[in-house]
Amino acid sequence: MQAREESLRRHFAQRPCKVCHHRQTPETLLVLVRRPRAWVVMAVCAHCQHRGIFLVSLPSPKRQHFTDTSPAVSTRDVVEMRSFLDTFDGDFLSLFGAGPHGRLAAD
Repeated sequence: MQAREESLRRHFAQRPCKVCHHRQTPETLLVLVRRPRAWVVMAVCAHCQHRGIFLVSLPSPKRQHFTDTSPAVSTRDVVEMRSFLDTFDGDFLSLFGAGPHGRLAAD
């Protein structure tokens, strides 16, 4: 078995079925289509037989090396974040505001 397929089976085995919430088994993953950058797979729940079809994008075979040009986190950044978190009540809606129609943008 290919390393990518084995890794994909392990990934799906960690996810519960969307219908019955039982843990998936690696054997029930069927690769339908293999392309260099994407695979189509079908996962079948061994418990309830629910079928899910997924498009899995794979990293490019060419490895690109990027250098991190972002500035390092300073002590001041940490102190400011800690101060903010000490008083933050968890209300993200009031922090970021609602989108149009009164919903978050991700809704």
